[in-house]
Amino acid sequence: VKAAMVSSSNDAAFAIGIYLSGSVDAFVEAMNYKARMIGMRNSNFTNPAGFDKGMYVGNLSTAEDLMRLTEYAIRNPTFNQIARLDHAVFVEQSTRKVYSLRTHNKLLAHYPYSVGIKTGWTNRAGGCLIARAVKGDKDLLVVMLNAKISRWDTAASMFDLAFNDRLPTSQFVASNGGQNLEQSERVAKGEQAALLAAAATPALLHAGGKALQAKQSGVVSKSSKEKQLSRKD
Repeated sequence: VKAAMVSSSNDAAFAIGIYLSGSVDAFVEAMNYKARMIGMRNSNFTNPAGFDKGMYVGNLSTAEDLMRLTEYAIRNPTFNQIARLDHAVFVEQSTRKVYSLRTHNKLLAHYPYSVGIKTGWTNRAGGCLIARAVKGDKDLLVVMLNAKISRWDTAASMFDLAFNDRLPTSQFVASNGGQNLEQSERVAKGEQAALLAAAATPALLHAGGKALQAKQSGVVSKSSKEKQLSRKD
């Protein structure tokens, strides 16, 4: 699990699936069932690692669905402990060779309030990031798909805006590459503030897990446009 989450090891993701379900196909079926159970209505998984072409074409998700998944996952303390690791060390069982894997999430080293979570990349999905930052009583999440500019700088800037109350966590915002933030609809305040961002497409800010469709020009409907997602970096 550490290899898959910390260093995006695709072989580890497949190994997890086989260990838990007996086969990749059975694990994928379980993935899709669980996704539906937690409200991921616009996602379809074809493999444990996020490959999205060839025999694995059709692996899809959306920013809103990934936010739902993340809000579910961070209820687990073990998940949170692994998500914030900047490296992981393993000993190969037969040769006893030591391997040290490092994270691809540059926010962990360069943003003081970062506590995870996961990067991703494929040719079709572009640069992706699910980031979390905690400061005081504010706990923020960013989901970024198909980023055309720096994922790290964009996420850090949006976190700073929210932490400094310049980007209210009770409102939607639209964003083009992390610039020209504009307020949109208000939503109910909640204990878990969540921030969705896409560096090449508009961003959506919501609180308490409640989501409404933003009414800014060009904002992607939560059910209309899907992005291929990868867990590969």
